[in-house]
Amino acid sequence: MFYLNNDFPQIDTVVSYGSNQSNAMYSLSVLAKLKNWKFNYYTDHISSFLEQNPVGNYKYALQNGMNLYLNQEIPKYFDDNVLFIPEGGRIEKSKFGIKALADEVKDFAKKHNLHIVYISDIVEYRLQYESLVKKISEKVINFFGVDFKKITFIDHQGNEHYVFLSNIDKIANVKFYQIESNVEFLNRIDDFAKVVKFIEKEGGAIIFMKNDKNYDRQKEFGIGAQILKKLGVEKLHLISNSGKNEFYGLKGFGIEILDTIKV
Repeated sequence: MFYLNNDFPQIDTVVSYGSNQSNAMYSLSVLAKLKNWKFNYYTDHISSFLEQNPVGNYKYALQNGMNLYLNQEIPKYFDDNVLFIPEGGRIEKSKFGIKALADEVKDFAKKHNLHIVYISDIVEYRLQYESLVKKISEKVINFFGVDFKKITFIDHQGNEHYVFLSNIDKIANVKFYQIESNVEFLNRIDDFAKVVKFIEKEGGAIIFMKNDKNYDRQKEFGIGAQILKKLGVEKLHLISNSGKNEFYGLKGFGIEILDTIKV
């Protein structure tokens, strides 16, 4: 929407990449046709059947003038005349099209007296009726000289996450850690010791999330939120010595972050 409704006299080519039936591929082919731009698209696979019998987005993108580059390396740098769009159109300017689409949905719903179901509604439903985490063990241990209740959770992908509790309530102090190598953990041992002493004095939870390639997906699935729900936490003071709120998405899962605190 942003590139369609604005003029870019220096641009004459748009470049992108992705699957051979991508919706973004087709949309960019339409944009390029309307703007009279070249459209170069990179993909790593096309079946012989599809190549001989074009259908769907692939067929119509070709009809719109798409130049296809199969199994070729995407250039690392582009001249000023080239607009590069990452796979799926994942750029900040996409928000203009998303907003326009949302406005259309709202107008359509209002015109036809329809109820709009928001993502937050779906999340609330899933949190109420579905669970991606399960408690598998619980015991009391002495950790850095402090008695904690240790609870182990396992998620739907088989990842184990560990929680250390001390006097937790509906409003709690919470610190998230990614599970790291021993060397990485030792480099942060002073910070961790301060957090332990703070939790001993003020109460709260230290949550170790398994650190692997699925870490971002864990946040998306709300694994942290579901663990907090299992613990009965509704609101939290997020302990973050960097002052950054990496778990801003918790609000979408019904967990309110009151503030971030340093220890």
